[in-house]
Order: sequence, then structure tokens, then C-alpha cells
Amino acid sequence: MLCNRQVMTRLMYHLLILALCRRIVVRGFGLLPPLLLSQSRGGVTPRSSCRPRDRVIMTGAFWEGIVQGVGMKTPTPPTAKEKGPVLICPAQLSVPGDYRQMVTELKKRGFPAYCADLTRFGWITGLLPSALSPEYVKGELTPANTLKFYYEAIDRALEEIKERHPGQGMHVIGHSIGGWVARAWLAEGCADADRENVLSLTTLGTPNTGPPEDAGLWAAVDQTRGLLKYINARFPGAHVEGVRYTSVAGTALEGKLPGSVEEMLAYVSYLPLCGDGGSRGDGIIPLDVAVLEGSTVVELPSSKHSGFIPFPGDAIDLGEDFLWYGSSSLMDSWVGNLDAAEQNRRGTRRQAARRKSGGKQW
Repeated sequence: MLCNRQVMTRLMYHLLILALCRRIVVRGFGLLPPLLLSQSRGGVTPRSSCRPRDRVIMTGAFWEGIVQGVGMKTPTPPTAKEKGPVLICPAQLSVPGDYRQMVTELKKRGFPAYCADLTRFGWITGLLPSALSPEYVKGELTPANTLKFYYEAIDRALEEIKERHPGQGMHVIGHSIGGWVARAWLAEGCADADRENVLSLTTLGTPNTGPPEDAGLWAAVDQTRGLLKYINARFPGAHVEGVRYTSVAGTALEGKLPGSVEEMLAYVSYLPLCGDGGSRGDGIIPLDVAVLEGSTVVELPSSKHSGFIPFPGDAIDLGEDFLWYGSSSLMDSWVGNLDAAEQNRRGTRRQAARRKSGGKQW
């Protein structure tokens, strides 16, 4: 049984999340209007179709034979053992320091990892103007204005990646609403040349879809004030050709009312997101909402939404026994998709080289 301190810490975690979600915009985890973007900075080739891929249920160390590597500290051409760098897009109000554990675990698996250069104060100053605007009241926010600070933070991290790993394919990971940011940035927020270097996009507990049309009253509730509709209308599903999309969803908690504290809070969180408080999810985001059409789906039966609570200064760590997407025992369940993306890209390049050489085998 959990000690009183652990119970109170987790209760604070869920109460904070629910209060933030109720107050402003983000679907399931946040304070102010979240993610996407509006002014196009470059064209993108959409997929001809968005077919759901096979769903994979994984519970632990599934992928084996991971080659360990070390993140490069100085500009050095890629080596045979080094894997592509990873750019992490944090959850709302989160900062690079909150992802130390995930960065360390990715490096152990051979992936140098970097976070979008965000600060907690920058979150507030970046989102506050949009939250006080007439567009917010009318539900007509445009991401170009609302998320400018976030895209600039991504661009700063991207420049560091390009400097340290020139010409190397990279991976993008978005946690919670950071998955929206990643989808939008990849589709129209980055330069064409940078987009070509992206091998995969993985969302961890991201509210990728809105409530279904048959969700009654909840179907008309737009917690994102127009932002989620924007991205799903313009960049639906696994949108960018050549990028491996993966949706990772925790299913550790079923919403119940009445129930335990966690079950009741899950119920209240799931209800406005999918219209069914009794769904199963990670305690904040229900499974169906986390699944992006056309992506590989990885369900983690023991994963909850986050292992920390954003807080001024250092985040509140919920402990090693609080399993979430960044827990060491769960990460192999989805990191293998990054390896698969690199293998696919190498295979594609070999085929292109053979076609260019007239079909000769090298």
C-alpha cells in the first residue's frame, strides 16, 4: 500500500492536471491554449491515404539487441554505431529538465537526445496573450500566434542537433500535447530540407483527436479553442510521407465513478475528451483519443500519463514505481519503432541507389 506521502503527492498531481485542463485550453494536460500552427513555411507531400496500421500491445522490454551509443558533444560525422538524434517536444508547462530520465534512457539505447528549449516562465508569457484575446473567446485561435514561442524553442534545439550531427536522420518525440506541436511543426513549421531528415514521429499520451460526433454534449466542446480542429483538418493522420508515425498510449487506469481517487479523476478527465468517462487510458488521456489514424499503435497496459508534475523550479518527481512513458522498463516497448524507421530509410536509399545505377547490385 502506498504511504500517505505518496498518496498525497499523486492526488496533488491529478488535481493540478484537472484544474489546468478545466481552466483553459489543452486537451487533457495544460494551462493555456496549446499547439499547432497556421502560416505555412513550406509545402509537404501528404499521404495518399491514412490507413490504420496494426495495433501492438507491449508490456516491457520487447525490443532486444539495441546497440548502445554515446551522444556526440562536438560536430562529428555519423558513425556506424551512432543512431539518429532525438528531439523531444515537452508537455505543457514542462521543460528540458523534466525529461532527464528519458534523455538518459535514450542515450543508453544509442540515441542522442535533445529537448525543445522551453522555460516555465516562457510558457506563461508565450500563451497569455492568446488566452486574453477575442479569438480565444470565439474559439478561433491560430497557431502561428499562439505557439510562436514553442516553435522557436524547437528551432533552437534543431540547430544544436544539426551542428552536432550534420546530415543525420533524426526522430521527433512529443509527450502529451507536445505531440500536437510535433505534428504541426513537422507538417508546415519546418524547412523542407529539415523535414526530409525526419525519420519518425512518436506521440506519447497525446490527445490526437477530438470527441466523436456521437459523444452528445461533449462533441460540441472545444477545449482547444479551435487549435485541434485546425491541425486535424489540414494535417490529418500520419500526414507526412516517408515519416514513421507511432502512437503510444497507456491503459493503466479505467475511469470509475464512484471509485478510487485515481479512477474518479480519470473519469472526470476522460469524459470531456471522448464522451465516455468509463474509458481506459493513462489517467489523463483515454486510449481512443491518443490513437492517430495511420500510425503504428503501441498500448502500454501499465503506463500512466507522466512521471512528474510541472512546478516552478524543479518538477515534482512521482517516483520510480510510478510507471509512465519515460520509465526505463517501458521504453523498449516503443523505442524499437525508432530503430525500424532507420532501417526503413536505409532500405529506401539502397533501392534508390540501385535504380539510379540501372539496377546493378553494389
